[in-house]
Amino acid sequence: MGNSIGAYGSNLYIEPGDSSYDELLGSMQEGLLITELAGLHAGLNPISGDFSLKASGFLVLEGKKSRPVTLIVAAGNFFKMMNEVEKVANDLYLPYSGTGSPSILFKGLAISGE
Repeated sequence: MGNSIGAYGSNLYIEPGDSSYDELLGSMQEGLLITELAGLHAGLNPISGDFSLKASGFLVLEGKKSRPVTLIVAAGNFFKMMNEVEKVANDLYLPYSGTGSPSILFKGLAISGE
């Protein structure tokens, strides 16, 4: 085996914005708050950016978390999604792993399930 360079991020984060988490939810009015994604090892193509991932979170109505949602699938293209950022919150969490992100409001994403 030859030497290889790993594709791991170190001290990688998205710069926080000016909005609070609550302001982000309030500006959404109606939508989906995704709190967990599963299947990154198999459902994400790192070359094309296409993804189809099991997700869970909360339905947002009138700018507030309403009810939990599970067994849904979020699909799209990572690169396109990153060009459709509406707002970035100021709640950056940078864990010991060195990779983190604040909450982000995107214009839209394909969701299937209930």
